[in-house]
Amino acid sequence: MNCGNETKMTDTVWMYEQFRAGEVYNKFMFYTREEAESFAAQMDKAEPDLVSKIEPVEARAVWN
Repeated sequence: MNCGNETKMTDTVWMYEQFRAGEVYNKFMFYTREEAESFAAQMDKAEPDLVSKIEPVEARAVWN
């Protein structure tokens, strides 16, 4: 949740991955699923030839 300049930290982040020819092409992390889905919708319009997925990831697995 974003309240002004504050971002609430959670135990889960949302990983958005793009694939080209079965290989990971790009990875992005988001604090909320809504942010990831909004970004995915924009990317699908910009690069419709790439396959993408969104999945939850434990934050400690990313930053530790």
